[in-house]
Parts: sequence; structure tokens; C-alpha cells
Amino acid sequence: MSIISIEDLFIKSGFNPNKAQEEAIKNIDGPLYIVAGPGSGKTRVLLWRCVNLIVFHDINPEEIFLSTFTEKAAEQLKAGLTSLLALATAETKKYYDISNMYVGTVHSLCQRFILDKRFKNDLKKKLPIILQEIDQYFYVSSNKFLGRAESVLRLSDTYKEEIKEYLGARSISKNAIVNSLISLFNRFSEECIDVDRVINNPEGDETLSMLGKLYKFYIESLRNEPRQTIDLSLLQQFGYKVLCESYNSEKIFKHIIIDEYQDTNNIQEKIFLKLANKFKNICVVGDDDQSLYRFRGATVENFVQFDIRCKDNLGVEPKKIKLNINYRSRKNIVDYYTNFIEKENWAHEALNGRYYRNVDKNIKAHSTDSGISVVTTVGESPDKVYREIALKVKEMLDKEVISDPSEVAVLFTYLKGNKNASKLRTAFENIGIEVYAPRAGRFFDNSEPVDMFGLIFYLFGTPEIDERFNVGKHKEFNDWIQQCLFSAENIIAEDYELQCFIDKTIFELDNLKNDYFEILRYMENYKISLDDQINKKSFENLKAALNNKLSETGQKELNKKSLGKIIEKKINEGINLNYRWLITRINSLDWNLLDLFYQLCGFERFKNIFDDAENGIDEGPIYNLSNITNYLHFFIEHNFGLITGQALCEGTFERVFVTSYLGALYKREEGDYEIKDEPIPKGRVSFLTIHQAKGLEFPVVILGAVPPVMNNENKLEALVRPYLNGEYEPLNKIAHFDRMRSYYVALSRAEILLIIPNFRGLGQRIHPYFKDDIANARLPLIQSLDVDLMPKASKKDETIAKVYSYTADYLAYSDCPRKYMIYKKYNFVPARTTITFFGSLVHKTLEDIHNYYIEMRSI
Repeated sequence: MSIISIEDLFIKSGFNPNKAQEEAIKNIDGPLYIVAGPGSGKTRVLLWRCVNLIVFHDINPEEIFLSTFTEKAAEQLKAGLTSLLALATAETKKYYDISNMYVGTVHSLCQRFILDKRFKNDLKKKLPIILQEIDQYFYVSSNKFLGRAESVLRLSDTYKEEIKEYLGARSISKNAIVNSLISLFNRFSEECIDVDRVINNPEGDETLSMLGKLYKFYIESLRNEPRQTIDLSLLQQFGYKVLCESYNSEKIFKHIIIDEYQDTNNIQEKIFLKLANKFKNICVVGDDDQSLYRFRGATVENFVQFDIRCKDNLGVEPKKIKLNINYRSRKNIVDYYTNFIEKENWAHEALNGRYYRNVDKNIKAHSTDSGISVVTTVGESPDKVYREIALKVKEMLDKEVISDPSEVAVLFTYLKGNKNASKLRTAFENIGIEVYAPRAGRFFDNSEPVDMFGLIFYLFGTPEIDERFNVGKHKEFNDWIQQCLFSAENIIAEDYELQCFIDKTIFELDNLKNDYFEILRYMENYKISLDDQINKKSFENLKAALNNKLSETGQKELNKKSLGKIIEKKINEGINLNYRWLITRINSLDWNLLDLFYQLCGFERFKNIFDDAENGIDEGPIYNLSNITNYLHFFIEHNFGLITGQALCEGTFERVFVTSYLGALYKREEGDYEIKDEPIPKGRVSFLTIHQAKGLEFPVVILGAVPPVMNNENKLEALVRPYLNGEYEPLNKIAHFDRMRSYYVALSRAEILLIIPNFRGLGQRIHPYFKDDIANARLPLIQSLDVDLMPKASKKDETIAKVYSYTADYLAYSDCPRKYMIYKKYNFVPARTTITFFGSLVHKTLEDIHNYYIEMRSI
């Protein structure tokens, strides 16, 4: 075995850590408090810290608990760790297996230790049913909960108005009320609030008491499900309960490492400190200036006060290390965002010498390039300002300062309904630059979902519109359906092969419905109900009566030898079969909506999207298609696994799919702040919310607008504050602090150029700190920026090589490159029969086109 040091491994990997990074990697005894500024290499530090523990201190990977904020970040950590450990193996000849190492989000890791047999307790090792965000939305909005709550709790006729006023909901629509209740329920759960204190509040606040009763009813409703059911917030409570009831929970992990600690909440802090209680080796990494998720319960105080809380809970004061060198941005960008955050007064109002942030960060740029890198515009209307910005971006593309529009990001405080976003989009598109902005409006308004759902509506039909209720959001949704159908008609008219496929499918659906009517007529004639039991004789009678009355497919299903054998076998085993089971068996489609989706992708309208993505021309549309597969998959899993003749005849399928499911999603208007790994498609400028851009970096960043803070009280924060223990930011400063952090994140995403717009005119307002910089000419004008003098955006130097698997990657790629592309890169959800469809429809067609291009190049 080779004897090497970690310094040798640094050299082998090409990593030259600075003093603070090296100290953070090597300091492994006791609690560690790492304040990591933007672009300071914290991911590398986390990875090398794990490598140091595993390779040079013989810590078993299973003894490390490594938590981060998103699944994507967790996968990157796993890949990076695998790569570095492979490098170590080449030197030490020792294999390091991290397959059982705890790496993931808090939610995923909670699920793991609930089932982990290493934790000794008397609880059943069975994972409850977990409601994901969208599951929770449909559950809270269902009659099972909200409908029953109205009756059981005898809610007043004005309870929706009370909730709107109390929680700051946008309206009294069901969608707005449900979203507000979910935010409240999650916050109560994450803060472990005693709901009886809320119900019996000393102020006698009846609305607050009603909200407490709704939460309690929600908890009891979940508890009374046939199988224990919890949401994601309650999952953390459940995980903490497992830790508390396991006498050895503090002995399992020798090292606790938490990334993005500024975005943790109360219950998560309890989990981490509980796990670290014995060995005291907890390392938290974060940046309080980048804390953005208060609306999801994140408590920035967990990070700002970590030294105090660590001392109080573990009895040890942590070592504090500052990663303060920015390797991402040019010098003026770093100086600008550092000066910006320090404009705010962060001093504690009551305690001298205390602050609501880490104020001694001393952030510095590694870059010495002090050329123009932060610019503003002449004060004009948004239309003129955006045109000037768009033209400068085009100049940078033309002169190859940036190689692709995807190297430009426009960041907004919010996107949905933002008029400025639509104006800037128009400015870009007028000069031939495409934009990817899925959250600037409803996802369903994009052309790909309009066309795909339009074809599905064309095939299955849509519910009739009741004009009495066709107003407001309902009318918007019904108008969208008509738009989809109109689009589908145009697509079908332009593609003869698609028209043939549509006609064939409609014929198949009509046959299914006609077969059901024939079966139903038989049952009515003989007064048979769906719940009546079948036996061999009744089955033979049914076959004889329906002979030559069903479609060819129906006849084939009814006369299958395998069906007869199954019925005989189950009857002999004493298993009761009813007509409902039999009819479903013989009168249902052998494909579902995902199968249909992939079939439709074989036709001209959609297969061009795959070509553009594969050739690097435009990736925006393929991400929209990928998103559709997620929506269809959820519907199949939770509603219709099988499409039956009965569901089609009775209109159940179209009501549930169109009205209940898509209607709810359409009206829900998923929040701009949804924590989701947004794709950055090539060929388009990305419009993102600042929340979505966190953790990303771009050569050019444009702030879409810089509005001041609206002095609206955070009503949810005010509601829960009396039930919290500890020190928190003043309620009257929360909005200002959060906006400062938001802009700090936006400013620090830029690598070579940061553009801040300056609007003038009626109704145009900008944040006072930006206004002050512009008024005092601290920012050069964009028109003075000489693009020829700008450094070119460099190709991303991956700090960690991507790890490929022979079975999951190489064999999948060799089987079908196109299939590998859509599943591995674009995260499409596969269907049961996808392989067949790709072989016969999508892959073969596109392969022919690909080969044609190859032949043309060789001529």
C-alpha cells in the first residue's frame, strides 16, 4: 500500500486550497462553524473534508451524516466523493465504498434512519405514506379534509375571508386558501408548536383558535388514514421521534456535516444536534447573507447564532472559519455586492455588539481584474432600458465574449405576472434571442403543454362547460382547454401520419366504450350487479352471450385462455371474484397516458424538439416535455393506473383528468419560490427568480428590476412568533433583511458582467440603495462598456469529474442514445412500454435523420 498524505492527493487532483479551506478540511475534532461566502469553494471543502475523514482518519463512510438542501446538490456530492475516493484508491490500493453513506436532503435522510436497523427502538420499522408537496395540496383541498372540516368544526360562512385577512392570502378562492393553510400547517409542524396553546390563546382570538383547530383536525385526519400518513414537515417530526426513542441514536454517526445551514428550520436543528450529542463533531456550512427560504420555515438564526446554540446544547464552543475568497467573480462585482449588503444596519436593537448577521466576513475577490464589470443604464422607461440591454447582450454574442445565450441569466424578485419580464422578453425576441421563462406565466401556457394536452383532449374529450360557473379562474381554464383543442386540430391537419394515428386511437376508444355498453346491457338484462360473484358457469354464460357482439379486441380479451385459467385457479383457491374485476380485466386499455405521450412524440411536431435538443440548438422545449411526463406520471400513480371503458362511458376519466387534476394544477399557479432544480437550456436566455438562481452562476447576470421593499407585515411570521423560544429578527425588519439577502444572492451570481437597470417614469421605483449608487454616479453606464475589452466567458472547469456507471450509463447509452439522453439528461419519466415505442417510433425515425445528416456531411 502506498503511503500518501492528503497534500499529495491535493496535488494529484490539481487542488491548491487556500489557508482557510485547508483548515476547514483538516479540522475534524469538535464542532466547526464555516461561514462560506459566494464562490468560495465550499462544495470542494465539504468533499475534501469527507475524503480526509475516510482515507486519512479511517472513518467508515456509514459513520458520516452529510446533509444538503436539494437532491441535485446531494447527487453532485455523491459523484464528487466517488471521483475523489477513486483517485485515493489509485494511490492506496484500498477500495472505499460510499454506497451506504448518508448523503442527501434532510427529508431523504429522515426516511433512511426511520428504517435503519442500527437505531434501536420499539417502533415498527415501517415508513409511513409520505405526502409530497402536490399530494399535500390535493389532500388539503379534498372533501376528505376541507369538506369534512367545514362540517365537523362548524366553520362560519366567512371563514375563508377570515383566513385571507389573517394569513395574507391573495383571494378567497379555494386555491389561495389551501395554499395559505398548507404554509401554516407546515410552519406549525416545523416549529413543533403546541397547537392547544394556539387554540386556547390567552387573547381569545377566535380566528387564531379556528386556525389551530384546522391544524389539529388535519393531523387527526392524517392519523386516521388506513395507513399512517404524514407530510414532509411531519416526516421530520417523525424522524426526530425515532431519534429520541432510540437509546443509541447519538452513537451512530461520528461526524455530522450540514450544508446550507442558513436554510434549516427548528425541527432540523433538533435532529442535527441530537445526532451530534455524543461525539460533538458537527460541521455546519453556510452563509446567512444567502438565506432565502423563510417562507418555507427556514430560520436564519440557526446559522447566525450557531456558536451560542452549539455551546448551549453540546457544551462546546465551535471553531469558526471564514471562507472569504471569491473565485467566481471579477473584482468589481465582489466589491459591489459586499458594499451593498453592508449598507443595511444589521445591529441588534437591544444588545450592544450583537448583530443579525455575521458582519466580519471580509469577502475578497481572487480576481485582480478591475475592469468595468458592474454597469447600469440611462434612466428611461423599461421598454427603452431593456432594448439597450438586449442589444448589448447581442453584441457580446456576436463578438463571442459569450458563446451561447444560456450564459446570460435575468433574475427577478418574482416572475409570475411580472410585466417587466414580458417587456424584456419582447426586447430579446425582437433581435432574435430566444428566452426560457417557464415560471414567468403558467407552465401550461407554453406551446408544448398546449399542443400535447390538446391532442389528449382531442382523443378523450373534455367535460361540458357549465356557463353558470364559467367565470374567473374557471373561465381562464376553460379558455385554455379551447386553445389546446384549436392547436391540436392544426397539428393534426398538417401531419397525415399523425391524423391516421389519431383516427386509429379514437376508433380503439370507441370500441372500448361500445364493448362496455354491450357488457352493461347483458348485466342489466340478467339483473347482475358489479359486486356479484362470478363462477365458471356464469363466466361461460357471459362469453356465450357476448360472442360476436364485442369488438375484435374485446372478443380477444374475453376469449383469452389465460383469463379462463386465472378465473379457474382463483375459484379453486377459494378467492371470490366479482364482475367488477372481470370487466376491468377485459374492458380496459393496455396503455396509459404516459404510453400515449411517447407515441405522440414520434410525430413531426414533437420529434423536432428532440433533434434541436440533441444538436444543441434549443433545449427549452424538451424541458417542457420532460415536465409533462412528471405531471402525467403523478396522475397515473394517484388516479387512473388503468383507463377502463366504464371510466370513459361515464365521463369519470375526463372529469378527473381534465377538471379535477389539470384544473387544480392550472389554477394553483405553482409558486415562483418553489424549490426545484431549474434547467438552464442551451440556446436561450434564462429568466429565473432569485430563489431559483441560488447556487448557480452565470457569466452575465441582468437584474430584471430592483424594486424597493413593500412594507407588508409577514403575517405568518407574526402569527407563530409568540409560540417560539429564543432570539429572532424584529418583525418590522424582516422584509428589509430578506430583500437585502435576495439582492445579495442575485448580485453574487455574476462572473464577468452584472447589469442593473435604471427605470424612470410614472410608477417606476427602485430600491434606495441602488438608487443612491446610480444618483451618485458610482456605476458606469452600459453604453460606455467596450465589449472588445471584456474577458471571454471561460468554459466551466468541472471541479469534480462526472462518474459514470457501466450498467446505468454505458449500457443504457449503447442500447439507445436518444433514450439515454431523455432519461439521464432531461429527466423524462419512463412509461411501461417506452422501450417498444422508442424502438418503433421515436428512435428509428430520428436515427434515420441523424444518419442522413452524417451522409450529407461526407459528400
